[in-house]
Amino acid sequence: MNVEELAVTAASMSASTVIIVCRGLKGNPGRILFLRIRRLGYNFHPLVLGLTGVKLIREVQRGRKIYPKKEFFSLSALKEDTHACHMMLWLADALQVPYIRLEKLDNLACESCTIGFVRSANEQIILEFMYSKPLSMLGPIVKIGKYRILKRENVQV
Repeated sequence: MNVEELAVTAASMSASTVIIVCRGLKGNPGRILFLRIRRLGYNFHPLVLGLTGVKLIREVQRGRKIYPKKEFFSLSALKEDTHACHMMLWLADALQVPYIRLEKLDNLACESCTIGFVRSANEQIILEFMYSKPLSMLGPIVKIGKYRILKRENVQV
């Protein structure tokens, strides 16, 4: 399926954004692109994520799994982590979701929502999917080695 067919399929499903995971070394995820679906076409969002690893939840946590009852998704980062906050703003724009800058992680007020927590660690950005109440791991841990913001004229289709 090429990009144009993907955009047509996404439009028929009323999707506004398509996340494209590109293959990296040895078949592992290597890059993430965001395709925006418009009424009169489509274009790529300027954010490009370069992945250094993805750790599935089954590799991290054993035991009882918690599944959310309601699907509300937002991104969060600690205010003091300026590198993560910058990335979070671009990611929130690419995904078209709200974001929250937190004083501390315990300040999550959402009762039953999924949080994409963005933090920086060892020259990387880490994106962790968590369930808010009780605070627990929900999905994969995505390690982002670098990210780029392409110039707008380079992403139009």
